[in-house]
Amino acid sequence: YFGAIDKAKFKKKVVPGDVLTLELKIVKQKGAIGVGEAKATVDGKVAATAEMTFAIG
Repeated sequence: YFGAIDKAKFKKKVVPGDVLTLELKIVKQKGAIGVGEAKATVDGKVAATAEMTFAIG
């Protein structure tokens, strides 16, 4: 589950038909709660970045 999105920055316009790829690198985790650095790309170019809080369960 996603708990929060912080420090979101949108760098490229994404339009219908684009394939958006989301990568998340876990930087901190305690139990079922964690924080990750997310990067969304289209055709290898960064479209957005953010810090995401998540829960596993």
